[in-house]
Amino acid sequence: MNKQTLKNLLQTTSLILLLLGIQTCISQPIQKIAFGSCNRQYLEQDIWPKISEKSPDLFVWLGDVVYSDASKITKYLPIYLPNDIDTIADHYQTQKDSSAYTQFLEDIDHRVIGVWDDHDYGKNDGGAEFELKHETQKLFLDFIDEPKTSPRHQRPGLYNSYTYGDNPNSVKIILLDVRFFKTDEDLLGDQQWQWLEEELKTSSAKYNIIGSGIQFLPSDKPLTEKWGSYPGNLERLYSMIKKYEVPGVILISGDVHHAEILQSDCKDIGYPIYEITSSGLTHSVSTQFPSITQPLFPMLMHSELLKYDSFLGKNFGMINIDWENDTLDLELYNDEGILVQHHRLENQLGDHPCLAGTGVFGWTLWSKGDIVKRVGSIVTSIFLLGVGLYYLMRS
Repeated sequence: MNKQTLKNLLQTTSLILLLLGIQTCISQPIQKIAFGSCNRQYLEQDIWPKISEKSPDLFVWLGDVVYSDASKITKYLPIYLPNDIDTIADHYQTQKDSSAYTQFLEDIDHRVIGVWDDHDYGKNDGGAEFELKHETQKLFLDFIDEPKTSPRHQRPGLYNSYTYGDNPNSVKIILLDVRFFKTDEDLLGDQQWQWLEEELKTSSAKYNIIGSGIQFLPSDKPLTEKWGSYPGNLERLYSMIKKYEVPGVILISGDVHHAEILQSDCKDIGYPIYEITSSGLTHSVSTQFPSITQPLFPMLMHSELLKYDSFLGKNFGMINIDWENDTLDLELYNDEGILVQHHRLENQLGDHPCLAGTGVFGWTLWSKGDIVKRVGSIVTSIFLLGVGLYYLMRS
């Protein structure tokens, strides 16, 4: 049986299952899950061979697979304006035609899933108001070669779940769309919240990996778009995890142009929740801003939930599961494929005690002294950043 015949058979089977209302899953367990975000299609695509060297079983896009809305002024100071749909399509095609990315897809046998953030959505910080969202949804799904029988082609929004392996060695990956339905108060919209609750309620997976284009945990970062910017959203997610006693939750995210591992204080869930953020694949803080300004970023982007200092270079992430020894490794690699951060979780995550922490929900949990100290750091940092950019623009 040739590859095309097999592909047609799988698509037909998926359609039958979809019509019957049965969720499809892949019975073979996976061990290595790679992921990344923030990929400018016109920059050097030199990180893909380094990801291939790690032999991932799957790659997960976590947003900004292209910058479809980007209009550059300078290397360091881009502005973002919405484009027409033909221009957006051209940006997607440019990335898909990249020889390095094409080779990467062949290396991992096209095992790619993903969800978008704002720049591949089509509008910087965009939400439900974006007029071309139905058209860009199709472009995104075609870019990742989502089967035409997938429910993502049949409904608005890119949210979806994928289950790999059978119990007890199963992983469920839940990808959330934080753009299509977003309003000033809510990230997901009623339909997606209802779907998410059902996914968590019915999950029998040992590990439940939840992905988002923006960060979940660090509500104390003042300059980034995050779940904590939308009152009640993170608490609602936490309450679902607690209500249905969902085991082994790991959060993955992108967006911020640096990489880091964070840990929540678990808010009475029963075990700490970890988030691993990987951003970006083609550019990052270390490549976007002059070296004179880079020491400011630990002050501007610091979170009390960080396990380690943020990594500011280009990067990709890995989750490595050892089923035999019951461990899960959170890993961050630089663009040379060198491990820069690592955190091992032993035994099933649900068996861990809830660790004390400083709180997930940011400003309201700080003392007055903490607030004064943080505001002072931000004001000083912005001033120094402005000085650096002023001299840069003059040079």
